[in-house]
Amino acid sequence: MSSRLITCALCFVLAVCSASAGQERDYLQDLATSRVILNVLRKEGTSGSLEYWTQCRSPQLFPQLPTVRTLPENWQGFAASGLQEMLIDDPRMHVTEDTDGTVRMAEGVPEDLLNVAISHISFPEVYEARKAQGFILAAPEVKSFMKSHGIAWLPTGSPLGPFVIPTAGMPHISGDLNNVTVRQALDYVLKTFPGFWIYETCSDDVHNRVSIYFFTYGGRLGGVPGGGIRVEIPFQAAGDAR
Repeated sequence: MSSRLITCALCFVLAVCSASAGQERDYLQDLATSRVILNVLRKEGTSGSLEYWTQCRSPQLFPQLPTVRTLPENWQGFAASGLQEMLIDDPRMHVTEDTDGTVRMAEGVPEDLLNVAISHISFPEVYEARKAQGFILAAPEVKSFMKSHGIAWLPTGSPLGPFVIPTAGMPHISGDLNNVTVRQALDYVLKTFPGFWIYETCSDDVHNRVSIYFFTYGGRLGGVPGGGIRVEIPFQAAGDAR
């Protein structure tokens, strides 16, 4: 093998390793960001949502979360004000609080998909937020809207997530949910699995792309206490990424 071929091969390997290392750093930073946000919400016993623009990088092993500041260890205050302070470096991000205490963090992204009306969702016994999300996003109204408006899922690097073995008394969702929007259905999941959901969106040359993820800290609001922070790996229906 010529020295030129050896040099090219070494350059390729170094480039791949460098990209992998960079992606791992991004993953660790985004994981830390999700936990910081969860901690603020958990201290107040509330939940929220985060809507923002992102880059259409592919595949996406983990959501590329906005940069946040760290609050002082002795910080005391409401979740909404704390999150506003954490996100102060993002001039497009606005933090508000609903009358029920749900904290909304939003950059002003298109919300047409979140506002799609779903006539009926039937949940079996669901013990994970990401699985409940799967039933929501599989609704015919959601699939039809995405197809007619050229919206595709951001591809993910792995379909794997935490595996839960149900036990007696575990929080879960079951039954029917009727006449709700996608946003209302996602909020409904937070009542059983508190934390926050994210809606990230970007545009490439072919589609508008979106992803929805759940980050939860366990338990049921006003009910059984949770058992620590849990990061839900994104749901993606087979064949939806394109």
